Amino acid sequence: VGVLIQALAWIIIGLRLYTRKYFGGGWAVDDWLAVASGVLSTGCLAISGMMATHGNSYPVADVMDVVPSSLLLTFILQPLYIFALLCSKLSVCTFYLRLFVGSSIRLATWFTMGVCAVWAISHYLVGVFICSPVAYQYDLTIQGTCGNQMPLFQSLIVINMLTDIAIMALPVSTILKLQMRRGDKIGLLASFMIGWA
Repeated sequence: VGVLIQALAWIIIGLRLYTRKYFGGGWAVDDWLAVASGVLSTGCLAISGMMATHGNSYPVADVMDVVPSSLLLTFILQPLYIFALLCSKLSVCTFYLRLFVGSSIRLATWFTMGVCAVWAISHYLVGVFICSPVAYQYDLTIQGTCGNQMPLFQSLIVINMLTDIAIMALPVSTILKLQMRRGDKIGLLASFMIGWA
């Protein structure tokens, strides 16, 4: 299922690049960020596939010989996942900057981009340095200690959802102010929401 969804994502990215180049005046920053997100998410999928052969979802006692490599794959997966999400969010935000000219929405978009960047970088750094030494995350043969990772994962998920909602909400005020029929406004709003479903 993951491979099919990833293939569909690449088809959509390819169609986007094709239409932007031949009908939209060329590629912009938001297009390159979409490609970056696609590359990183493909990396996540590849590592997830490797983890499936390294004891993922099996009792630890049954897969003790592959636990170190599974932990290393998890360590590598974290930044790919975080920055794939970041690139996706920034792609939408830079699209807004290209699409909307109002100062209020542009300021709100830049602010949202800043929040997303701080969220991604801070969670990446905490994820890397939550254990001392860092290598203790994947090398259990050395001495070390780790902090509680559960709050880190919980905040990663919650803030990810909140920033998604904020990004979806950014164009609402501008669209509602447009001089068009109510049905057209609803359709336009729906098209933005479908993009994040």
